Amino acid sequence: ERIVATAVRGSHRVFLCPGALTFPAVSPRFGRVMAKRSFRRAIITGAASGIGRAFARELASAGSALGLIDVAADALRGAALDLSDAAGRVRTRVVDVSDRIAVDEAMSALGGELGGVDLVVHCAAALFPGRFLDQPPADFDRAIAIDLVGTANVVRAAAPLVTRSRGAIVSCGPRSQASRR
Repeated sequence: ERIVATAVRGSHRVFLCPGALTFPAVSPRFGRVMAKRSFRRAIITGAASGIGRAFARELASAGSALGLIDVAADALRGAALDLSDAAGRVRTRVVDVSDRIAVDEAMSALGGELGGVDLVVHCAAALFPGRFLDQPPADFDRAIAIDLVGTANVVRAAAPLVTRSRGAIVSCGPRSQASRR
């Protein structure tokens, strides 16, 4: 397959191919399942940059209406402006995924504005470079709040939305630094 976009966020790489979202660490079956689906309405977290923005670009070019979520307001506004010509509808919410109530409210509102949700792609993540023992405890706490608690918050809020449409949830996360040794 021809790769149309590659995004790297920290140590995680995603390849986006026409009609399929494929991941190196996921089975070929996953790519075939994704290729058979039409995702007309998608919500993407971490959409202002990196993998999230690449997903948004690919889905927008396929004609999907998008709900974009990120904590970086200016970057999110820029991503939405870049995509506004490609997609029929682009909605945004500035949200910290570690805030369960804010995630619940944003998912519900975006689901309503999009007329339902076929796909949720969770790409929000916190990566702090360097060795674990050299990192300040506050960085570790923030990474856990975003990467672990944020993922739980997004999946909990997204599950009822994608269940109604028989959609899918895809979560992209950083690889452990230890896995590279």
